[in-house]
Amino acid sequence: MTNVSEEIVVEWLQRVRQEYVMKNLRFKVPYGWAEIDIFTTDGKGNFTDYEVKWRSAAKIGVTERETFEKLVDNYNREERIQLIKSLIGSKSYNRVFLTTQKFLREGDKEEFAKKGIEVVFFEQVLKELIGTVESSGVYDTVVLQVIRMLKYFDLLKP
Repeated sequence: MTNVSEEIVVEWLQRVRQEYVMKNLRFKVPYGWAEIDIFTTDGKGNFTDYEVKWRSAAKIGVTERETFEKLVDNYNREERIQLIKSLIGSKSYNRVFLTTQKFLREGDKEEFAKKGIEVVFFEQVLKELIGTVESSGVYDTVVLQVIRMLKYFDLLKP
């Protein structure tokens, strides 16, 4: 099944940030499989590991699976690090947690920063991506076609 939130992020990364994208990179963990949602390079030696969590209402920590500590620990899994090393060797890379503003509690963004993880919000991603789409344009992905249609019918808030 397609994860539309990840597809939106991929379009944004390619159109706005001009990054090359690999997605759904699976790795074995003791209880089964896990994955890196999105891993990118800008072609200039910069790499980024993106974890994407779309939440419209619930805050971080509402479930035991999504506590702040577990979200951070996910980046530090040895299996995840080994997969990244298999891709880029010992080069450094950035870590980005992409979510909605409603998902984080006050102070969470700063706590992620202390752990070396940048937080980016969907609200900004969507605003920037929508700005690249024209209502009369021709687009080859469902995400961009839907944005084009919403713009054409003037259904997006200014």
